[in-house]
Amino acid sequence: IPHHAKEEFATELKEIWTAPTEEDARRRAERLTEKYETRFPKAIKILEDGLDDSLTFYALKDVDPRKIS
Repeated sequence: IPHHAKEEFATELKEIWTAPTEEDARRRAERLTEKYETRFPKAIKILEDGLDDSLTFYALKDVDPRKIS
């Protein structure tokens, strides 16, 4: 990610893991993918490859996503 776009991208990326539910997190990831897939294909590929693993904490009970991210 170029320096001039890092803050914007990072803010939207963090929104994935602060979503209240896994479904909402996946919707946010999809929106991010659609928005940036042509500008930052390598970053989006990394996100897609690791998304399932990074969302496993939603399966845990009594875990606040805001405290994990």
